[in-house]
Amino acid sequence: FKDADENSSILKDYISKRNDELVKQAEERLFNCNKQLTIEHVCQRMLPFIVFYDLFSSTTPFNPLKLLPEHLRDAVFIHYNIARIAHIKGVYDNLEKPSTKVDISFLDSEVEWLLICQLVNFEKVFEEAFISPLSNLNNDIPKNLQIHKILQFLVKLVKLFSKYYSSTKIVTYDIKETLIVRMNTRMLLVNAVYNVLVFSLKDVFGVPLVLNI
Repeated sequence: FKDADENSSILKDYISKRNDELVKQAEERLFNCNKQLTIEHVCQRMLPFIVFYDLFSSTTPFNPLKLLPEHLRDAVFIHYNIARIAHIKGVYDNLEKPSTKVDISFLDSEVEWLLICQLVNFEKVFEEAFISPLSNLNNDIPKNLQIHKILQFLVKLVKLFSKYYSSTKIVTYDIKETLIVRMNTRMLLVNAVYNVLVFSLKDVFGVPLVLNI
């Protein structure tokens, strides 16, 4: 923030408005919580990433007086899908599985291939965002970092995953071997999506995760 001391009231107002918007959205439709304390706790953990998203999701300068609703929507949706996958992983891990076999040929739907292609692109996007700017010591590193590319990548990834989740039965309780193998294979894809999301938010951006919503 430029001239943060002089504009502290503006920044405080920005944080307060973003938090109020998040709490309102949580109360209306996002979280199945009965206790206000639970909602407040979840929102407090989400807020750092929403601020981060506001700051870095665009190449245009950040304006705390102009809040974009799509920033809040996209940032929350990323968190929501991390929590959704964490739940799927927990269900899967608690199942008794007679086989641990996988068969990549089961990943044959269009959305599965779109997810795979998106995941394959992560290394390239990460290099464009961080590695290339950092490798040239003559560059103005803070200005040349392309963080918005990672954020755009993550939004596309979670939109694809949400489509996949809506159209595909990932976890099965049937003990038939072919169904178990298909489930194990699909979980490889789900875990890959989860690992990229967690790595990006936790290890790269350094923001808290929300694993239960």
